[in-house]
Amino acid sequence: MNKIFAGIIAVTLIMGLSSCHLWRKGARKREIVPIADSLANAARMDTLHADTIAISDSAALRLNADKQALIEGIMPLWNSRITYNTFNGKAKVHYEGKDNQDFAASIRMERDKKIWVSITALGLVEVARLEITPDTITLINRLKKEVTILPFKEAGKLLPVAVEFATLQALLIGDALHTSGDKPTDITSFGGGISVALSTPSYQQNITYNKADSTIRQQQLKVANGTGTMILMQYGEYGMVNDRRFSSSRVINIQDSTGHHYIDMQFNKAEFDQPVDFSFSIPSRYTRK
Repeated sequence: MNKIFAGIIAVTLIMGLSSCHLWRKGARKREIVPIADSLANAARMDTLHADTIAISDSAALRLNADKQALIEGIMPLWNSRITYNTFNGKAKVHYEGKDNQDFAASIRMERDKKIWVSITALGLVEVARLEITPDTITLINRLKKEVTILPFKEAGKLLPVAVEFATLQALLIGDALHTSGDKPTDITSFGGGISVALSTPSYQQNITYNKADSTIRQQQLKVANGTGTMILMQYGEYGMVNDRRFSSSRVINIQDSTGHHYIDMQFNKAEFDQPVDFSFSIPSRYTRK
């Protein structure tokens, strides 16, 4: 199956090597979103006319037909993606978990070919640089003067779970985390939003779109892997960037076997289809892990 959920865990790479514990401790304290409550509310919301005590078989069939019509109607939006050849962005990142950290991340991508990330502490010192291709992951830890090189298929050695290259791209660009082959299993229209649900033996997912402009408001995932992993991603502050709607504010909550992780990303730069430099060299004195 497509491990669409695993890409969220890859935020740990963007956070830099959290095991280093050498970045400036974050001073801000944000309210933590109750993931379990949010997912439970989404599950309740996804039941149309839940207050109906009893309906006839014909009415049930009509409701099902109406729902299928809504699902078919939203398929173009469900399958839509941000189109681009290159992306160049910078974000301030605040992380809360076992400790708090603030840092900056520079992110560059060439679609389907390369992801480049530089992590900077205190706005001055680069502490880690990462290059990901569909074949290889190369991670330079400048603090320890170490380099880790792995085949992409062994990403699980750096991450808690396996991950797909396309999922990493979607996570960074702000796209929906599913493949075009997936099809919603439920849909609910409410107020200013429309919530689309996808349920498989491996995961449950809800994507909520804003009706006004079809942007993604939030994505929720519950992974059926026995670890109790639940993920809530919220998107805000949309603006036009090179004729594309782009969310400059991202909040990601992850609950897994290691505890709760909160990531607040605020992009202060984003551009598409501009020349991008992927400078990446490994000093000869660095130790390979």
